[in-house]
Amino acid sequence: EAESLSLGVGNLTRHIGKIQTTAAGEKNSFFEFNPYVNMELKFKFTESWITFSEFALFFPKTGTDEKVSRLAYFLNLGGAYRLSNFHFRASLGLFWERISTEDGSQNLNNGTGFTEFPMPSESSTTQNIISNWGIEYYFDPAYSFRAEASIFNLTNSLNRTFSYALIGVMHFDVPEF
Repeated sequence: EAESLSLGVGNLTRHIGKIQTTAAGEKNSFFEFNPYVNMELKFKFTESWITFSEFALFFPKTGTDEKVSRLAYFLNLGGAYRLSNFHFRASLGLFWERISTEDGSQNLNNGTGFTEFPMPSESSTTQNIISNWGIEYYFDPAYSFRAEASIFNLTNSLNRTFSYALIGVMHFDVPEF
């Protein structure tokens, strides 16, 4: 039976130390601002165990180049073990990111100088398998705070990356029909 519907606002720092953020080659830091909203439906499995499905949508953003825009979203299915006010969570999911560009070119560092590189006029979407592990603390039945770690590219050790999220959540009872 459905136990609760929740809405949350969070921030995900993705691929720590792996994303180039400047033309000089600097990488992203331990904190990046990537806000998102999520919705989660929880089902009571036993008194101590719940299952859940979660969907999240990131706010669209541009990177260092205004001609490039990104839209990301994910879907997770998982379970949690309740211990007093704590829920210990684990889930598997899919993470998609759509990258769109305008026609034109981009002046990028080629190692010895700068070169104009063409930009595609079409958008592309990437898909990653993710595993999430987290802990959620309930301040009261209506409000909780969650911290999660995510592993991207589970099946590819060469491209595997780590991310983390912090999420504030508001819970609503699901009416019985």
